[in-house]
Amino acid sequence: MGRSRSVTLFLAFLMIHRNMTLVHAITHLKQRRRICPNWGFLKQLRELDALLLEQRRGTHRPLSFAPPPNP
Repeated sequence: MGRSRSVTLFLAFLMIHRNMTLVHAITHLKQRRRICPNWGFLKQLRELDALLLEQRRGTHRPLSFAPPPNP
């Protein structure tokens, strides 16, 4: 248990709050426990990785988790 969904959340946490790339976050976590995020979650994490890379380079607006404003 806890090898796909919870791992995906923790990988996203490492990427966002510890400024890790997806590869670095996976390597970091694999050294500590068995993980097996499913392909759909990995696809979403790759998209997040690309967004975070753009943000770090200054080519993308900062991530916002707030709901969009009402028109």
